[in-house]
Amino acid sequence: MIARATRAKSPTTIKSLYDMTDDELGEYSVSEMSKVKDQFWKFNTDTPGARKPRIDWSGELSDGTHFNDPQHSRRRRWAQRLVITLLTSPLSGNPPSGTSLSILQREILVLVAWMSTREIHEIHELSPEIIEIYIDELPRHLGIDPEDEDVGESRYVVALTCLIRLWEQSTALKRFGIIPMPAHPFSGRGSVTVARAIAKKVRGWIMPLPDDVAIPLLNKCARKVGQPFNDILRL
Repeated sequence: MIARATRAKSPTTIKSLYDMTDDELGEYSVSEMSKVKDQFWKFNTDTPGARKPRIDWSGELSDGTHFNDPQHSRRRRWAQRLVITLLTSPLSGNPPSGTSLSILQREILVLVAWMSTREIHEIHELSPEIIEIYIDELPRHLGIDPEDEDVGESRYVVALTCLIRLWEQSTALKRFGIIPMPAHPFSGRGSVTVARAIAKKVRGWIMPLPDDVAIPLLNKCARKVGQPFNDILRL
């Protein structure tokens, strides 16, 4: 686990985190190593020999742009505040672990990249109708062939979980002046449940053999159980 974000030792820290201006929040320490204004948010870890986890706010999106490009400034604003609330006041009561920070960044970048294609900037624009479009377009957005039976649910889960986080952290985000989504993104369902509904193959599930393959195969096995099988054992 990583330590909770610590406040910078500066005059701005006498103010509530949610009352800070953008410039004051930029000086806020999300860890002992990084401030909000930094391109990289670096964190310590208790795991011996492990690389220090970090979040890169200049990460490349699927359209070739980068998250710190000017056109993403409004999206980056709520995304950073989402991470801050997860570090300081997570709904679960625990901040993200070191290993989950890289996954968290992927979750954010996938959603932001799609929002960019639709020219959606703010969370409150993600209505249930818009989210349905997002779900329908996920295979193409992720570069997944809908007919590929080898694709499991994990990639869909990553693409959906950020929406759940945004809903769960709505109260804290509202204190930052960020208007939340108008409703739960999946009508109360979890991201795994939704992923299973759209994935062509659920993890651990094997497609059944067609009858024209299974029946001859089983008949062949049944014949082997008789005398040929006894001969093999005797040999």
